[in-house]
Amino acid sequence: MQKERTLHRWYQAIVEGEVAEEEGTVDAPIGLRDDSIIVREVRPDGQPAVTRYRVLARGGGMSWLELKLETGRTHQIRVHMSHLGHPLAGDDLYGGSRTCIGRQALHAARLSFVHPRSGWAMEWSEPLPADMQELAARVFGHRD
Repeated sequence: MQKERTLHRWYQAIVEGEVAEEEGTVDAPIGLRDDSIIVREVRPDGQPAVTRYRVLARGGGMSWLELKLETGRTHQIRVHMSHLGHPLAGDDLYGGSRTCIGRQALHAARLSFVHPRSGWAMEWSEPLPADMQELAARVFGHRD
């Protein structure tokens, strides 16, 4: 499935800081940090990693993003957003604060692919979880 690039994954995240650009692409290789078996970082000898993002809302010192993965590296969104200076809210491993939410403010929102046998386009989506909805309402005034 991945070989033909028919798998598409979209996420939503609330990050710290107000992202200036309306949309952008992070094309930065990711590898393990030398002093850890868990923490990743952007590094020249890492594996290729590409994340596209679009701002859904900003304000109150935070931004709400839609992200699309072009590759699937471990911790990719977390590493790329931290690299841009906008760690995920609640992601204390990559520089975020747990002040507003007790976990990473990251949600797998949509998945699509072309079925390998039938050729049918298939898509699933999942609404934002309650804690992220509450955070979005508090920070951006968004209500579902």
